[in-house]
Amino acid sequence: MALFELLFSFSGRINREKWWLTQLLIFGVFIIVRGIVGLLEIEDTDSMIVSVCILCLTWALLATNTKRLHDRDKSGWWLLIAFTGIGIFWLLIELGCCSGTYGQNRFGPDPLKYKVVRNRGRG
Repeated sequence: MALFELLFSFSGRINREKWWLTQLLIFGVFIIVRGIVGLLEIEDTDSMIVSVCILCLTWALLATNTKRLHDRDKSGWWLLIAFTGIGIFWLLIELGCCSGTYGQNRFGPDPLKYKVVRNRGRG
């Protein structure tokens, strides 16, 4: 999966490792953008560049979280539970700690692609 597809497409599945890495990437870019805004003393509300950056980061966050929910065989609409307050903690556990469904589900093939290893008695 290409980086652009990973960050901006809502289809498919991603495993926990890829989810954690993308969350760190998105958070890191956000920190860098905020740092540049602070150094240049740009007003957040007046800057079109900052607005576009935040919009892109939000889109990437929604896309990667949706793909992680797909790996758990849940619809992306489950992200709405984050607005309930306590739901954000449930989402963190659901997305970051629970393994995905084994094999193919309605959202696509298993991103881990388990391989069966046979012992044929060759030591």
